[in-house]
Amino acid sequence: MATTALRLLAHWAFEEARLPRLELVTDPENAASQKVAERAAFRQEGVLRSYIERRGQRQDCIIFSLLPGDLEDGDRG
Repeated sequence: MATTALRLLAHWAFEEARLPRLELVTDPENAASQKVAERAAFRQEGVLRSYIERRGQRQDCIIFSLLPGDLEDGDRG
């Protein structure tokens, strides 16, 4: 369900909002979110070092991106 929702949101963002790029940031330990991103055609770009603060400490995050050309017409869910 999460993958389908993310794909639909991505299509809306590119087609209606005309965004040139989408970014998704996950906790390095959140494998489920990373799988959803990959199944929705997002590509992992790298690690954002010390990106967010959580419980008083800086934490790395993994960044994924999606460009309009990464989605295919039949890739709506």
